[in-house]
Amino acid sequence: MADKPNQTEGEFFAIAKTGRDGVRQMIDTMGDEIWGLAPATISTPRDAYFQRAFVSIVNNEALKDVIATRAGVFSVYKALAKAATMGLQIGGQFPQAHLVPFQGKAELIVSAEGLRFAACTGPGRVLEDAVIRAVYDGEDFRIDFAAATVEHAYDGKADRGKLRGVYGILTRLDGTVQVAYMTRAEIEAVRDGHSGSYKAGRPTPWKSDFDAMALKTAAKRFLKPYAAESEGLAMLLSAEDEAAAEPADPIAHHIVPSTFRLDRHHA
Repeated sequence: MADKPNQTEGEFFAIAKTGRDGVRQMIDTMGDEIWGLAPATISTPRDAYFQRAFVSIVNNEALKDVIATRAGVFSVYKALAKAATMGLQIGGQFPQAHLVPFQGKAELIVSAEGLRFAACTGPGRVLEDAVIRAVYDGEDFRIDFAAATVEHAYDGKADRGKLRGVYGILTRLDGTVQVAYMTRAEIEAVRDGHSGSYKAGRPTPWKSDFDAMALKTAAKRFLKPYAAESEGLAMLLSAEDEAAAEPADPIAHHIVPSTFRLDRHHA
């Protein structure tokens, strides 16, 4: 397996187009090289992997100006190589990572699903499953930490109110279960302490989709204790820590849809 993409910026610029055609040409030309970086545990077929990424990138209005330049398309190439190295899917129904614009280039941002995937998938997995859900005003909710149980119900008769918190049900490989919870106040404290964009009043997903950011923040908190046992999870959390200064302000649906609960295996 290669350790890094082989194309230098100069070599890339000699062949690269821009825009939609540039992204397609890049995938067609360097797809095998990028795919060679992916771990053997990745389950998505090669063509499906790249088609999902292609659709996500070219249909993302926030990346329109990025892929309009050769330097921008080259940054997409590097971001795709990084995602492949970590075994993460860009695009698709449950995206594990996203590309967002920063200073005319594309930056890779890991989603909450990407963190769950790293903890629950592959030979380095440390959890059998991870359920992470948001709780809203108007829902019945009770968590018993000692018994490691959660009761969460919604009758659908009234509109949900604002998000109250996020809970996690983490099942270890030996079957033991741990539950965790972050209140809205705790989530907001993380936002206030780490989001320079929010504090400066700039556009940020903390304003456009608080729920999505709350889920991701809680996922990081709940999964971090397991990082010492999982190289893949540790790598993703380290990348997230490096991005804590918020190099980009991706619009909300380029992170995680606010309706996503990371619980598709549980009714």
